Amino acid sequence: MRSAIIILSMLLSGGIFAQNQTPIESEAEESIDEIKIQPASDKEKNKAPRTYSNKKRESKITKDVQSQKFKSYKASSNVQRTQRSPNLIQQMEMDKVVSSLEANSPNSFEYHYFKYVAGNYDISLINHLNEAEKLRPKNVDVLVQKTAYNIITENKSVANRYLIKLLFYKKLTQNVANYAEDILLSVPQNGTLITHGFDDTYGALFMQSKGVRKDVQLISLDFLQSDAYRNTLRKKGYQIPKGEVVNTQFFKEFCRMNPSKKLAVSVTTPKEYLREVAQKMYLQGLVMVYADYAKENFAQNDFLWHTKLKKQVVVNASDEKSKQLSANYLPMLFILRKGYNSSGEYAKVKEIDRAIDAIGIQCHKYDKVQKLKGSY
Repeated sequence: MRSAIIILSMLLSGGIFAQNQTPIESEAEESIDEIKIQPASDKEKNKAPRTYSNKKRESKITKDVQSQKFKSYKASSNVQRTQRSPNLIQQMEMDKVVSSLEANSPNSFEYHYFKYVAGNYDISLINHLNEAEKLRPKNVDVLVQKTAYNIITENKSVANRYLIKLLFYKKLTQNVANYAEDILLSVPQNGTLITHGFDDTYGALFMQSKGVRKDVQLISLDFLQSDAYRNTLRKKGYQIPKGEVVNTQFFKEFCRMNPSKKLAVSVTTPKEYLREVAQKMYLQGLVMVYADYAKENFAQNDFLWHTKLKKQVVVNASDEKSKQLSANYLPMLFILRKGYNSSGEYAKVKEIDRAIDAIGIQCHKYDKVQKLKGSY
């Protein structure tokens, strides 16, 4: 019998669609992730007298180069599959960029924004983020950070206003929010949802702002880099590991230290995290629930699929991301397929097969799901 972790490894997006999405903005409000360095023209390469305008252009090129460097190290930090905190080299290089900008462009958007981001949710640096927002109030990267800041400081009403802005500027899409609603609906009553990337975190926060599953305490592995966030969680009764780096070992310790909190982990979390606690995880809808022992949980998955989940990205996927996210329903369906086969309910097996095939086609995993049917 294959474990749910193995099925997840074969079928799920594994966090790819839950983080580092390209910001979508108007041309007038370019994202920091979309800064391009224009190559110098032949004329510019000639050694012309260094007029004021030339110096100004050189300063801009230098700033853009620094921005690209910061962006590169931050991006590599974000896509790490075993930790959310930047590694030592990434942090050092980002700090170097910030120091350079502080010396050469202390009033720039880039300096203030990077200064805050390099702090990894250090709320004492909020003045820099506020300055960045004044300079580019519609920049989606700033809006993401302001949302996080207000979540960390428990100013939910302000955070909700920023979430609406993220939806308006299409950094967060309604399809992702619909998917996140089903994540929340999969969590045990009064449970804890652990998220990893942008889509599952901000999608779930947005749906909670609309009244969905407010009984669920959401914990972002990303936000756990913040001391203020950790302190808030301690006040709510959570035990926090001592390590400063948020990685797979930190996650394992967090689960071990909070067995009474009904922990549920979004399945878009990289499988490297889930493997750390695989023997105590069982699949429930779109989450892996931490418990004393693993189980297949057929009855609850049957209830979720047929009664509770909205399944918007399954029946109404309107873009490529939602089509790919629909793959995350497949492990639950394979558990149901096996249960119906075992009880001889072959009509229900056919019904589940139709759903599996439809999802397999739209998420481009049809051949994989056909092979898996032989084991279920």
